[in-house]
Amino acid sequence: MRYVDTSLLIAALTNEDRTAAAQVWLTKQRAGTL
Repeated sequence: MRYVDTSLLIAALTNEDRTAAAQVWLTKQRAGTL
């Protein structure tokens, strides 16, 4: 079963200092690698 670590989801969906960086990092990941 594939899953995404909860900390990645929180970083991407909350308004924190590193949210933008987390979103950019997520967009650069290939499908199926997370």
